[in-house]
Amino acid sequence: VAIPTGIISAGFVESYTRLNRIAFVEEERPLRFLACSLDKGHPWEDKKLSEVVMPPQIIVAAIVRDDEEIAPSGSTVLKAGDKLVLGAKKFYEEDKLKLTDMKIKERHEWVGMPIKKIGISRQSLILLIRRGRESIVPGGDTVIRAGDELLIYEKE
Repeated sequence: VAIPTGIISAGFVESYTRLNRIAFVEEERPLRFLACSLDKGHPWEDKKLSEVVMPPQIIVAAIVRDDEEIAPSGSTVLKAGDKLVLGAKKFYEEDKLKLTDMKIKERHEWVGMPIKKIGISRQSLILLIRRGRESIVPGGDTVIRAGDELLIYEKE
């Protein structure tokens, strides 16, 4: 009687502890991932990851450099040619956040303009530009071209 009772009690305590932790401490939310390349001359080049300003919901989950995968820390220095894997929590309706994919057409008012000069809300951030097969993490001096696809993070 004592052996099965001990096994059942241990299982109960483990389950109770797990449920308690999930209910009161942890909140698991799935992440979405996006890969992009850091081009030569980008403002993030040769900067420590801790010096790069990103929205708090976005992290650099991994860096691929010369076919080597790096788990980044704040002291990791970004290099031209790095492939960054960005992670962002999945947004729920109550978050009042939105990711938008926008394709820039030939006559769009932003064509030929650097990002720092376009009329975009302070609540918005261009996270990524897909230009053909290339993915660009934009800086303020990045010029928008016709055919670019912009991934825009917006907070309502």
